[in-house]
Amino acid sequence: MRDLQADTVWLTAPEDFNDPYDSAIRVAYTQLRANIGRSIFSRSLPRLQEHLSPDELREASVAEDPIVALAPVLLSKSGTLNTDDQKLLLDLLSRFQQESTKQLDALNNGFRNHLSVCCFSATDRSIVMWSHYADRHRGFCLEYDVAAMPSTDVRRRLLFPVIYSSNLFDATPYFLQASTGNPFNNLYLLLASIHKAQEWEYEQEWRFVVPAKPPTIT
Repeated sequence: MRDLQADTVWLTAPEDFNDPYDSAIRVAYTQLRANIGRSIFSRSLPRLQEHLSPDELREASVAEDPIVALAPVLLSKSGTLNTDDQKLLLDLLSRFQQESTKQLDALNNGFRNHLSVCCFSATDRSIVMWSHYADRHRGFCLEYDVAAMPSTDVRRRLLFPVIYSSNLFDATPYFLQASTGNPFNNLYLLLASIHKAQEWEYEQEWRFVVPAKPPTIT
């Protein structure tokens, strides 16, 4: 009723939505780490040639992650790395992967708290939505004539159709681009905010997304 009286819309952070995966991203950290490893290997090749044989370099170059492959080889050349030490090194690399996953969770939570989203629908005939969002069929539905807005209107420019998918939004390509220092689309997290699970497809949702934390209402 407040929106109707004040001619406003309500925006909230995705972390407050009823879908715990709303606007979440996924990153293939193994692929990202391997890509970074190949880049480091390539840049370090002249120096590595001073310490490794051609066969050792060739074997590392075809490994999925050259750094993982080279670490025990380089350390063993000092004569201080036994089998147990090698297992420890690989365990540390595994722990790095686990820690990276924790960092991704923190990134997801922080990002989902710093978006302001208002949800709309292309249909007013879904009995499920009337049950969920209209006080069990006792509420009402507001209709907005978006087509009447000029294309330059900021409200229209920030309004996007939701993409329904069986997978979380994959941000790996953007992380890979960033890791190489190449230009990349820094609005990829906005793309994540308009991806939802296929189970929600009946909502025919559109979203007004503002890349800023919702204000505190007192």
